[in-house]
Amino acid sequence: MIFSSPEFVLLFLPCTVLLYYALLRAGYARFIGFFLFSASLVYYAWWRPENLLVISASILGNFAFGKAIARAGKWRKAVFILGVAANLATLGLYKYTDFALRTLNALLATDLPMQGIILPLGISFFTFQQIAYLSDIFMRRHDPAAERFLDYCCFVCFFPQLVAGPILHHQEMIPQFHDAKNTSSTGKISSTASCSSASALPKKSSSPTISRRSSNTASRPAPRSLFSKPALAV
Repeated sequence: MIFSSPEFVLLFLPCTVLLYYALLRAGYARFIGFFLFSASLVYYAWWRPENLLVISASILGNFAFGKAIARAGKWRKAVFILGVAANLATLGLYKYTDFALRTLNALLATDLPMQGIILPLGISFFTFQQIAYLSDIFMRRHDPAAERFLDYCCFVCFFPQLVAGPILHHQEMIPQFHDAKNTSSTGKISSTASCSSASALPKKSSSPTISRRSSNTASRPAPRSLFSKPALAV
């Protein structure tokens, strides 16, 4: 399901926005995290449901590595390297297996069969996003001790940035899941947001805002709300 597809513009996005607003109005703000995670999984599984196994394993593995790095003491560097290696090995398996086999066939005159591995959507984005998360824990810039697993799942899977980026920092995203103005029954999510989302879809890939944001990651400007109207303009 791409952002410009009819099923996204006319079905998935309006239903997600309306249900989000309905939960807030009904006083069920405590279920917003679970709802966003569920909606993101539905979005991700739309093309190939089996890809859920890949992203689920990645989430579980990296969350466990984060906890392990924080508790590893003198072994924290080794655990960090192992976590990064596991991420890169998974990415390489899906992206470069057939390339490596073709190269070997060309160099050694062999006839190794291609595996025809289908690349999971957004694997580069969520892999490097989680490597950055592990790096912050290793560098002691983040303590995962009190972090909820559901918040981490939403951070990795949040559908507006899951398959097309940009790569976002966990300190920009996770606090917004608990921001009172995003989980209040007076939160403003209107049909205007849906309309602006649909009109902005063709421009996402060439948006100068995304390019500037990527180039300015090091300076870390004040977090942009993921729940405001511009953030819904996926």
